[in-house]
Amino acid sequence: MKRPAAIIGIVNTLVVIGFAVWCFLLPGTLMLWDLSDARWRQPVGIPRAVWRVHKNLTSRYERWARERIASVIAVTGPQTLYHLL
Repeated sequence: MKRPAAIIGIVNTLVVIGFAVWCFLLPGTLMLWDLSDARWRQPVGIPRAVWRVHKNLTSRYERWARERIASVIAVTGPQTLYHLL
């Protein structure tokens, strides 16, 4: 049986490798995949990255807009010193 220190060292190494993959390799790979889209260079269509961002933002923006319309702030406006000048 391995010593607890060796097991902790292996687990820490795996955590650091997982963190590096999640924070550095995956975003870089996604960026290269998006930049390889031919629709960025030609005016023939909307790039897939734009569709992905639109899909992710639309539902949140709709929810925010409905809450804003229902709130008092949307009717009266923000009451800050900047807006009173």
